[in-house]
Amino acid sequence: MTGFGRSTRETADEAFEVEVRTVNNRSLKVQPRISESAGALAAHVEHHVREKISRGTIYVTVRHRRRGGSAAFRLDEALLRTYTKKLMALGKEFGEGAADFDVAQVALLPGVVTAEDALEGDLESFWERLRAPLDEAIERLGAMRREEGQGIARTLAAICDRISALTDAVEGRVEGAVLDYRNKLRSRIEKLLSGTGIPTPEADLARELALFADRSDISEELQRLRSHVAQLRSTLGSQDGEPVGRKLEFLAQELLREANTMAAKSHDTSLVASVLEIKLEVEKIREQVANVE
Repeated sequence: MTGFGRSTRETADEAFEVEVRTVNNRSLKVQPRISESAGALAAHVEHHVREKISRGTIYVTVRHRRRGGSAAFRLDEALLRTYTKKLMALGKEFGEGAADFDVAQVALLPGVVTAEDALEGDLESFWERLRAPLDEAIERLGAMRREEGQGIARTLAAICDRISALTDAVEGRVEGAVLDYRNKLRSRIEKLLSGTGIPTPEADLARELALFADRSDISEELQRLRSHVAQLRSTLGSQDGEPVGRKLEFLAQELLREANTMAAKSHDTSLVASVLEIKLEVEKIREQVANVE
């Protein structure tokens, strides 16, 4: 499920800005984006997010700055000397004037001067200050995802209604399909025996009809289909706050299994058409729940 949450915290000394964004993913993937100097905090952030979110790709961006222009900088003197020596050596190699430079210019080279963002000190202390805005951002993300989830729940409920109606239609057609098969079989036999004087073999006709009815019996599949739909409705109405995505995926898989079995057993055109409609509705469920947490 998609969503976005943002939170800021400011004190006299520092300011935090935390953004948490999610995009659909069947599994859970957390991608913290934090200053390189606070690499150790990435593990804290990822663990904390995993405790609160169970599905999706989650991008966590943490921005931190000192207040009042008090940003600190670090000078890498060893690297500055290395750059200077290399440039002087090149100056001698290429002749007089080739190495005209000053220290300020060298200081602009990568890695010589780096900004410190107060993360390199006590990481545990920084984590404690970061956790509050992170939790707030996650809560705002959750509110957006819950709103999206309510919309998905309404869509799934409507699909369940259509599947239930189609299931009733299939069940009502089963007996008619057997009767139609009996009439067609009798008509075919009578046509073949026409003019021969041989009577219609009622016993053989009854036996063939019984075999057909047994092969095309989908009563168990209909019962399980209704049971899965009922469980799906119950899951949608759950108020315990637990993730339901995996369970919904399982139920969708089972619904499709029953629909496929019914399609294989059905030989009546209108019956097959209704079963195929059920399969289409189940596919809609699978699409919807693929990313539900």
